[in-house]
Amino acid sequence: MAWKAIGIASLLGLIGSNFVRHDDAAQSHNKRPNSIVETGPRPTIPQSKSPRDPPNTSLLLVSISKSITSDTAQQDKAIHRDAINSTPLMHAAAKGDLTKISTYMHMVSRQDNRGMTALMYAAYYGHVEAVKLLVWGEAKIHDKRGKTALMYAAQQGFGECVRALLPFEKGMVDKDNWNALMYSAMCNDMPCQDLIDAESTYLTGDSDSILKVGLLSKHNKIGKNEIQSANLPLIEVNILGITPLMEAATVGDIQGVKAHIKTYRGRKDRYGTTALMYAAIGNHVECVRLLRTSERREQDHEGFTALMRAAIYGNIECIELLAADEGGMLNNIQWSAIAYLIQNNYFEGLQYLLHLEGNLHEKEEVGYSIFSLLEHSANPQVQMLLQATEI
Repeated sequence: MAWKAIGIASLLGLIGSNFVRHDDAAQSHNKRPNSIVETGPRPTIPQSKSPRDPPNTSLLLVSISKSITSDTAQQDKAIHRDAINSTPLMHAAAKGDLTKISTYMHMVSRQDNRGMTALMYAAYYGHVEAVKLLVWGEAKIHDKRGKTALMYAAQQGFGECVRALLPFEKGMVDKDNWNALMYSAMCNDMPCQDLIDAESTYLTGDSDSILKVGLLSKHNKIGKNEIQSANLPLIEVNILGITPLMEAATVGDIQGVKAHIKTYRGRKDRYGTTALMYAAIGNHVECVRLLRTSERREQDHEGFTALMRAAIYGNIECIELLAADEGGMLNNIQWSAIAYLIQNNYFEGLQYLLHLEGNLHEKEEVGYSIFSLLEHSANPQVQMLLQATEI
């Protein structure tokens, strides 16, 4: 069914005047963390903060703290063991290392086991200069889910990368007929205006409903208020598989969870996310209590658990509730909840996970261990915890 011009005009017109454009460097759940000034060589730990569409990449690259030391060779080695056949060019693109990108340009157009290219990695991490180098050789390539570099940049909210990629990839869709604008609407407070201008005319079918879902997501309070004040429909369950139980869990509606848990428990949305995961993301402790028995140990399409989601956001009470049920589980890139606590410096949650997950990541496998990284922390509470912990 073709996109109705009046529908898109009214929807985008409704919200357009009430949003401010994202700063490309804005800090949010799915943004690249601030770069850390180098004070000497140091080891790194992979990074991912995306709450609902977690890392689509294994090249997750941020250091645990400013006090950790290593050399460049160790940094390269610290990237997790390469079970996905990524290339040195992809590694360089994920880091935004222009010198190494130039060195490995003969590897352009190669894809890893998930179909991702170096350009996609550069776009995912917001390295616009790397994007500009790679776009001429890798534009218009789809990964195995049909996603393009533009979709990754839009999903992450990197406006400069979006603008660099638009001339090459605008209007392309993935296997579910999603375009970059729809990814941006789902994952950010507001798509950048250039993306709206370029892709709104390409929307078809249920795109209006998908955009409404995006505007009603927890990332977009302004859009939610605007749509509700205009009496537009709320989340449409059939589009993304979002159930009334998930809606209630997302906003911490305890009575709603109680009302819908019997009918909808165990259901997953398009991404494999459960109501328990939504509750853990929002730090809705009572909802987590209600849901954990029926939905514990479930994993989404990227292998993330409710505990991992809570760890990404540093939701300590939820971590305490979920640790016994889900501690020790690994996602698709072999990362556990404690890794996400460490990478985001949520050290107060370590007491609940260190005895369960401290030995999951061994040096011989990935070039570092959880304990070796923690030992370099300048945080006195971490040092006290390490001294008191026996593994």
